[in-house]
Amino acid sequence: MKISLDNQIKNNREAFDRAVPAFGHFERFEQKLEHRERRHTRQNRRWITASSIAAMFAILLVFQFSRTLTTVPDETESVAEVAGYYKLQLKEEISKIQKQLEKLDTPNRTEVINDLRGIMKDADETKIAETPLTAEEKISLIVRRYNAKIETLQHIHSIIENIPNKNNNL
Repeated sequence: MKISLDNQIKNNREAFDRAVPAFGHFERFEQKLEHRERRHTRQNRRWITASSIAAMFAILLVFQFSRTLTTVPDETESVAEVAGYYKLQLKEEISKIQKQLEKLDTPNRTEVINDLRGIMKDADETKIAETPLTAEEKISLIVRRYNAKIETLQHIHSIIENIPNKNNNL
């Protein structure tokens, strides 16, 4: 039968109070403490490393998802914004021309008005929205088409401006 440590200490009280530990006891005790401390330090380093890697991975995922959500605009919305901007520019050019139409005689005026209506009708970008292009390609196409139309309208406006007013010819 094993005797418990408490019973051994109580039974041999005098030996424990006065006896000097065996030779090398302190060295063995220090070695055990160092071994335990190294093992504990190694475990702590592993835990800290694993926690740091997990935290960095979590931050990276959060950053990536938040960046994706904020930087990816709705493609149709951006295409519509570009088309809206250029339609506004087109309408401004047409209004400039309409202010100058009184300088023209009736046949030329009706011809210019019909041309303006044709340009506005052709400005409908639903065909572009239905084409299988990326948003950037659609925007590029819209910009090229509207720039060509605006340049044409500016040219028409400059021609009409240079026509002397029919009331001045009298």
